[in-house]
Amino acid sequence: MVFELQDAPRHLYGYKREQDPETKKVILEDFLSSSRTVALERVKDEITASLYDRDLSTLQRQLEQFFFSAEGAYDYLSYLRNWEEFKDDPFYQETAQRMLVQEYRAIIKKAVGSYAELVKKGGYSTQEATAFLTDKPLSDWPKTIRRLLEQKEVS
Repeated sequence: MVFELQDAPRHLYGYKREQDPETKKVILEDFLSSSRTVALERVKDEITASLYDRDLSTLQRQLEQFFFSAEGAYDYLSYLRNWEEFKDDPFYQETAQRMLVQEYRAIIKKAVGSYAELVKKGGYSTQEATAFLTDKPLSDWPKTIRRLLEQKEVS
């Protein structure tokens, strides 16, 4: 986490200096999007690892506690949401809330819900489901799972 904190100001230097609101928006959204992508990769790794010692329904119940709580061990974006340097920047705060809370949460919940559907409706074990998804970004899980389930119905 320390390295992430050191990188944020450097990446947001252009945002702080830019005067044009549209350009500022692009700079900030690109930075937050790439940060969210990195965090989602870490979340994916944690989800697949946690399924070795807990069942899927337990993981679903614990999503909030693990990934969305300030006390959660796996809240990988809190350092950006709570960045002191931007606490008084309403555009930063609004964009961070949308991208790093609302959209981030929706991606994770939808991915885990789709995973559960693959196991329950598809009849796959968690190991099989994980093998299907291991090379896919978390945000692509719902689409990949939908295709797997459609393919299974046709077979």
